[in-house]
Amino acid sequence: MAFLEEYTLLDELGQGGYATVYKVRHNHLGYIRAIRVLNATIAHGEEDKTYQKFLRECRLLLRLGNGNHPNIVHIYQPLLKAQKAIVEMDYVDGMDLFHYLKEQKGFVPTEEVLHLLTGIGSALSYCHEDIYKFCMDKEEDNLKDDPNDGSKVLLDSKTIEQLIDKYRVIHNDIHSGNIIRRGDGNFVLLDFGLAIEGNDVVRSSRKRNGAPEFKAPEKWDNESLLTTQSDIYSFGVVLYEYLTGRVPFQFDKKNSNPSEAEYFLGKAHKEQQPPSIFELRKVAFEQAYTGETYEKDYPDWLEEVIMRCLAKSPAKRFKNGKELYDFVMECIRRDSYEKVANMRNEIAELQNKISTIRSEQLAKSKEETEQVTAMKRQVEDAESRVADFMDKERLMTEEIERLKELLNNNAPAIDAEQVASLKAEIRRLETELSSVVSKHVDANNKLTQLEKENAKLRTGTPGAKQSGIWKILAIIFFLTTGVAMVMWYNSQNTSVEPIAVDTISVAMDDGTNKAFSATDVKQLLNDKTSLAKSLADSQAASSIGDNETLKQLNKQINQKDSLINELNKTIEELRQQSSAGNSQSIINQKNREISQLNSTIKNLRSQIKDKDRLIGVLKEELVR
Repeated sequence: MAFLEEYTLLDELGQGGYATVYKVRHNHLGYIRAIRVLNATIAHGEEDKTYQKFLRECRLLLRLGNGNHPNIVHIYQPLLKAQKAIVEMDYVDGMDLFHYLKEQKGFVPTEEVLHLLTGIGSALSYCHEDIYKFCMDKEEDNLKDDPNDGSKVLLDSKTIEQLIDKYRVIHNDIHSGNIIRRGDGNFVLLDFGLAIEGNDVVRSSRKRNGAPEFKAPEKWDNESLLTTQSDIYSFGVVLYEYLTGRVPFQFDKKNSNPSEAEYFLGKAHKEQQPPSIFELRKVAFEQAYTGETYEKDYPDWLEEVIMRCLAKSPAKRFKNGKELYDFVMECIRRDSYEKVANMRNEIAELQNKISTIRSEQLAKSKEETEQVTAMKRQVEDAESRVADFMDKERLMTEEIERLKELLNNNAPAIDAEQVASLKAEIRRLETELSSVVSKHVDANNKLTQLEKENAKLRTGTPGAKQSGIWKILAIIFFLTTGVAMVMWYNSQNTSVEPIAVDTISVAMDDGTNKAFSATDVKQLLNDKTSLAKSLADSQAASSIGDNETLKQLNKQINQKDSLINELNKTIEELRQQSSAGNSQSIINQKNREISQLNSTIKNLRSQIKDKDRLIGVLKEELVR
């Protein structure tokens, strides 16, 4: 192909009865474009009638390019090479609507339809009206300069109407095969082969006045009635097809008689109403998305626009692309205003909800803070009460020990009345101590409940202060339990029978004699038992005490053992006296006393044995 000597052929984009389109790269300049080559041979040079018609089409497209509209294909200077008419045009990388819709299984999103409507609607607005602004000539059109601005001309409404009539372009062949969807989603209108410039038809194409499925009703009866409204009708069919997946009236390809099939198609365009857009879109959706249920996804005004474009009477359609485009943009603006208003309402509602939530959070936070503060005060109050209980318990324990020491003192100066008074004071203090222990338990329970409630209102681990409180409460609990057990043991230890004699005189280590009544001996046994029991309980409660405490307890137990040994000596003396000639009644009385003392000593030795065993265990624990 000699006419391609300036280009490298990359692809053949399409071939028809009138022309073939190729994708090429210019050999010297490197740009990529499409070239349209007439199939006919131009035998008579530039004066050839076929070539002159070709130039008229190119002149029209070149004039359309004056406005550089993004949705209209651009062409460049036509050439005659090797008896072939050639014109360069932009290479539009994309797919025509017919094949794209087929690829999408007949269903595209509403946003795609709206994008097509505004893009090609803008192109028709430019072709039908706005093009005069880029084509008018001051001298040719006899236009006068604006006295206030020499760069402008004076235009009244009548002059504008005349310019529109002169320069408007009717495409005359709008269908889904003449609109390309680019890869970026934009749409381009091309193939103005049947276009009308002004009142003249450019018939460079061999098609018969456009694709029949897109032909306006009035063109079926009189092809000379070509108006902007016929383009509006054809564009309405394109919109209908893009929204529903099919044209409103289909050509019967199964009919063996094409003329008859075309007749019925024209009759449908002139007389029948298009099928329901909703029902067809529903079918297209459910075929494309099997198993899903369709819900209306397009605005009512879009259907109104399409049906107005498809009106049988041209007078009921939009006047031209300009009127169509302005109406559509107004609908879109109205939708936008409504969406903005709805969004503002939603934002206002969200802001109110946020304010409410923040207020609730602040109130809740304040309430929780107040609760935490109240809990802290209660904890601090409980800590103070625990400290008071501990001090009081320590004082009472010291007082009890002091009174017991007075009772166990070797000095014989304490009379029976003082002893009774001291014992009464011990019982009173023990009763008060029991009350303190009970209060300890109540405080402990209350503090535990406060900590549980407080834990719900705070995060993180308890502080060192709270941890210390629990340790103090644990020690108090075990100590008070030990004291209570000692008291209980003393009250239950009634197995030792009282001594029948009034007093028993015992020689002490310091050389003095100390008189012990039966009550004193019983108290001695109870003290010994209490000391041993306190040793065991305090060791168990505090996990083995220190060596000094153990020594003190052992010392006190040894003192009791020493007194018991002295009692044994006294009993032996009583036996000797009974064998020296006492009367039988005295002997019997002494024997009873000896028997009672022996029983008491036996019990004491058994208790001492048990306590000695406990002391041994405690010593082993200390060694560990």
